[in-house]
Amino acid sequence: MPHHPLPRRRWAARTAAGLFLLGSLLGGCGTKEDADEGSSTTTGTLRLVNATTQRAAVGLLIDDLSRETGIERDAASATYRVTAGSHTVALANSSGSALASTTPTVAAGSVTTLVAWTGDNNTVKYLSLNDLEAVPASGRAKLLVFHAARDAGALDVHLTPTAEVLSDAPLLGNVAAGSGSSGYTSVNAGSHRLRLVKAGSVLASDVRLDTTLTLPDAGIAALVITPSTGGVLAHALVLQPARTVTALTNAQARVRVVSALPTHLAVAGAINGTTLPLLGGSPAVGSYTLVPAGTSTPQLTVNGGTLTAASWTAAPGSDNTLFVWGTAAAPQFAVFSDDNRLPASTSASRIRLLHGLGDLTADLTLNVAGAAVATASQGAFSPVTSVAAVTDTTVSATHSLTAASVYQLTGKTLDAGGVYSVFLLGDSRLTVGSGLTTAVVKER
Repeated sequence: MPHHPLPRRRWAARTAAGLFLLGSLLGGCGTKEDADEGSSTTTGTLRLVNATTQRAAVGLLIDDLSRETGIERDAASATYRVTAGSHTVALANSSGSALASTTPTVAAGSVTTLVAWTGDNNTVKYLSLNDLEAVPASGRAKLLVFHAARDAGALDVHLTPTAEVLSDAPLLGNVAAGSGSSGYTSVNAGSHRLRLVKAGSVLASDVRLDTTLTLPDAGIAALVITPSTGGVLAHALVLQPARTVTALTNAQARVRVVSALPTHLAVAGAINGTTLPLLGGSPAVGSYTLVPAGTSTPQLTVNGGTLTAASWTAAPGSDNTLFVWGTAAAPQFAVFSDDNRLPASTSASRIRLLHGLGDLTADLTLNVAGAAVATASQGAFSPVTSVAAVTDTTVSATHSLTAASVYQLTGKTLDAGGVYSVFLLGDSRLTVGSGLTTAVVKER
């Protein structure tokens, strides 16, 4: 096969409205292409970008033949040349089985980038970008935006000068996962401040990504919003024709303080140079605060005394809880990474239990509608568990050894797509508001 370099000048999204989502099985045979030209009367080229939530590297199948086995998250495969016509392309798991596939028709002379992302029910979907968009004039750039982070919810996309404050006029508003701009938007080339914000908000606390986006002069770029481990914050990828993928990794994490000390003590926290909101009285649940991601030694101040945890890393884009429990005389301090990702199914909820009752050393069982769904050890969260969304149900906690009731809430609705935490904090022998706090908090 002759050597054909890929063109670097043009790139377009193939869709009825600017985006073409490929949701069925995908594969195709071809040869690896190291060149830069893609024009041919009989062949086209394609590559695949892994923007899924798969933890392990994925493989690439073209027409049921394995081409690669180690495509990491946020990375692209090699470029492959295939004959013009219909082909099958698919991601593969570590055992070589296809995760999902689609069957696009490759046109002669075409240059295609497929972006694999994760939708509802953990189904892999595909965005197809035709890398042959006409370049803009000097001083301008063309930008396409696609939202591939369903856990982050609907977002507003703000692209502004560095010092400009958030306004109610984003570049794109209320962008849901699986959607984005209708084709390319013409913007100034150069450096911009990119902020992804919870749809409809201009609050700093609702910013999901705050970073710098540099767009090439007279160039083409696609911005793909990608998910984080915590679920609420987001990352992004920048894709340009015939270039490697650039990851815009979130530089922040979200952290909160939760105190289960059964006395009215003031509790404050600090991490990575950021002071967290003061809990005026314990037991209590604090709100999440944006802090710089990275490694530090988290601290809590309890009644004037300081507790210091071991060195710990707030992963970029993560949600985390600094938790103190036990007694004022002998407080215990733990740090947890919180999984606030949405349920995979749109008809489900997710729920977990934090056992912060200092007088009960036994495990507690979390029940929904009378059925056990998870178990929490003293001073720890249970695993977060998916349950069917339901109205007017009972959420309860029972002693794991005696089955005695510890907590019960009737008439509770668990919304579809909701994420809930059940907090049992303090001393179960005391009354609510006087050393005991019980709450079901909707995190999402």
